[in-house]
Amino acid sequence: MIRWLGDNLGTLLLAFVLALVAWVAAVDAVDPISERPFPTPLEIDYRGLADDLIITSEYPTSANVFVRAPNSTWDTLAEADIELYIDLTDIAAGDYRAFIQNNVRTSSARVTSTEPDAVRLTIEELAYSTVPVEIIISGDPALGYSHESPIVSPQELDITGPEASVTRVNSLQGEVNLGGRSESFEQLVSLTPVDSEGRVVDGIQLDSNSARVEVPIQEAEQFRPVSVIADITGEEELQAAGYYRISGITVTPSIVVIFSSDQESLNALPGFVKTVPLDISSETGNVERRVALDLPEGLSPVGAQTVTVLVEIVPIQTSVTLNLPVDMVGEGPGLYGYPSPSEVSVILTGPRVTLDSLEENDVSVIVDLLDLGVGTYQLEPEVIVLPTDVEWEGPIPASVEVTVTTTPPPTPIPPPPS
Repeated sequence: MIRWLGDNLGTLLLAFVLALVAWVAAVDAVDPISERPFPTPLEIDYRGLADDLIITSEYPTSANVFVRAPNSTWDTLAEADIELYIDLTDIAAGDYRAFIQNNVRTSSARVTSTEPDAVRLTIEELAYSTVPVEIIISGDPALGYSHESPIVSPQELDITGPEASVTRVNSLQGEVNLGGRSESFEQLVSLTPVDSEGRVVDGIQLDSNSARVEVPIQEAEQFRPVSVIADITGEEELQAAGYYRISGITVTPSIVVIFSSDQESLNALPGFVKTVPLDISSETGNVERRVALDLPEGLSPVGAQTVTVLVEIVPIQTSVTLNLPVDMVGEGPGLYGYPSPSEVSVILTGPRVTLDSLEENDVSVIVDLLDLGVGTYQLEPEVIVLPTDVEWEGPIPASVEVTVTTTPPPTPIPPPPS
């Protein structure tokens, strides 16, 4: 038997190989194998780095993967089935070219290549330090106000990073803009690690990226902000005339800063100052003037010496009812129209000054008889109002009966001489 196996070993091996090839061909025909890129880049896990080391170079966080697998496996293959990693266990500080390794959890698939296949890494020793928080003040508070030194919490913070970078950090710097503020305020300020010349130091990790800053602001000595009140005269005369009234008064600026070398004089101010008098008794429209402040001796405004006062003056509105004759227009030859009633009422609304100065022909009521023959008609009179700032309602009644006839109106008989 052994001799027979020895004499036929070659034949047996050939038969086995042929059978294996036939089996592979059959499997491939049913479930063909294909190699293609995975649809999405996969994350790279950098593992095993010692706690006292840090990667300081830029490095990719994902890679493209090419996989060889049967079609049935491709149908279910997911990102979780393929693991990409770089093992940094027992690595010391230095420069390295590290190859991307993989682990495929599906036995019928394997990774044939990755892009990139390796990454270059610079690894440095990790350093720690505690540095102060420094707040830079920019801008100025409102005129007449000053600020005290900001109150910072915390006053210092721990930082972590490459030793070469950590040793460069002089402070954690933030900025607060006072920007015309007149009240104390508090805010969170972002912090940036900087060196002794104010240049940003990269690669530094902070315990906290911000600090709480409180800036006390108070009135400066010998300066005092006060409100401004416009001293308007002539309002009683304006209203007594009955045609106009004041609808608004605006002062710009409404608050001014007063300076004095005598602090007691500043403290004696009541919280406001008045302008010099502005007379509007004869005005019929808006008044805008630059007006000086009426200040006691020894006090003066900071900046502009005047304020702008705008006094809005509007006409007083009223109404009046007029009884007006109905005039006929457009009669044909030899025809005459007689309205009933012969007068209608019209209600006018507008500025009193306009209504009090109406003349006889400023408002009229007409009925157009064009193309109308003898007969009786119900017609709507037309109201004509010449002043453009007047509104009207009517006529009352809204229509009149007009009789068109060939009978002329009677001739008036002059009265006998006295």
